Amino acid sequence: SDLWSTTGLPATWFTNVAAAGLDPSITITLPADLFRGQMTLTGWVKWSTTSGQIVLLTGNTDSDNFKVWIDHSLTYNDDKIRAGRDNAGDFVVSSGTLASGAYHHFAVRYDDRQIDLFIDGASSGSGKIAGTLAASGNYEIGKQTNMAPTQQFTGNVDDYRIYYRLLDDSEIAAIYGGTL
Repeated sequence: SDLWSTTGLPATWFTNVAAAGLDPSITITLPADLFRGQMTLTGWVKWSTTSGQIVLLTGNTDSDNFKVWIDHSLTYNDDKIRAGRDNAGDFVVSSGTLASGAYHHFAVRYDDRQIDLFIDGASSGSGKIAGTLAASGNYEIGKQTNMAPTQQFTGNVDDYRIYYRLLDDSEIAAIYGGTL
């Protein structure tokens, strides 16, 4: 079952709240040892080209926290998913991209520094990060604490799920296909 999910949160949360001039990010509390074991993050994202860095999940207390993001117009400018330790330059990059203006499903599996990335139900890269992730119970969706407003996520998210276990490839494909 889900450890945490966005069930009940409108898919247009980030667009509507940001348009109202409010901080659209969501802060969630997860077990501090989440990245000491296995976990899978899945969700749907539709982002706008006005976004600089689309933060899908990040720890908000330490530079060695886990982060998942799409870089549109900051450092890499390639619309690929990255997952790992951003500030340390220790992360895995997807082989595919997520185009703006359309919903895409993403999944990130984490198991003892091994990271597997999926886009629209299919494998899109994997690798192992070198360092150990810092423990943090607080994570954010939509921005990092130190991000400028121009770097905040503009778009929609839907059906975010965090599992305290590894989903296999068929389960990730089933979520993408709407059967799980």
